[in-house]
Amino acid sequence: MQILSRYKEYITMIIVWFTTVMIALVSYCATLWSSSAQELYSKANAANTEANSTYLEYFQKLSISEIQDIRWALIQNSVAISSTSSGEVDTELHDTEERYTIALEKTEKTMNDADSANEKGDTFSLLGFLYSIVLFLTSMIQFAQSSKAKGFYLMTSVILFLVVSISLFFLPFPKFPI
Repeated sequence: MQILSRYKEYITMIIVWFTTVMIALVSYCATLWSSSAQELYSKANAANTEANSTYLEYFQKLSISEIQDIRWALIQNSVAISSTSSGEVDTELHDTEERYTIALEKTEKTMNDADSANEKGDTFSLLGFLYSIVLFLTSMIQFAQSSKAKGFYLMTSVILFLVVSISLFFLPFPKFPI
C-alpha cells in the first residue's frame, strides 16, 4: 500500500493519458462503423427500390384484363397463369418474380450487414462511455479526503480501465481509411 500511495499521482496521470487516447480511438471506430452502417442501409434501400420497380415495370406493360387475370390466379393460388395463348405473360411474370426475389435477397443481406455494422458501432460507443467513467473516477481522486477513498477510486479506475481495454481487443475493428 505504501508503494501505491507513493506513485498514486504517476499512476493517475498514466491512466488519464491512456484513457483519453482510448476514448479518441473508440469514438473514431464507432464513427467508422456507424458511417459504414448508414452506407449499407442506403444500399439496402436502393436494392429494395430496385426490387419494387421490377414489379411496377412489368405491370405497366400489361393490359387491364391481363392484370385482372394475374390477380385472380394469384388469389386462387394458381400456378399457371394463361392470359395469352402464347404463354408470354407466364414467362415474363416468372422472370419478373425471379428478379424480384433476387433483389429482395440482396436487400435482406445488405440490411443484415448494416445491422451488424450498427451493432459494432454501438459497442464501441459503449466502450467510450465506460472509458469516460474511468476518467470520472480518476478525477474523483483529487476530491477525496482520505487516502482510503483515493485508493478506492484509483483501484476502481485501474480495474475498469483494464476490463474495458481487454474487451476492446475482442471486437472487430473497422477498416481504417488510409
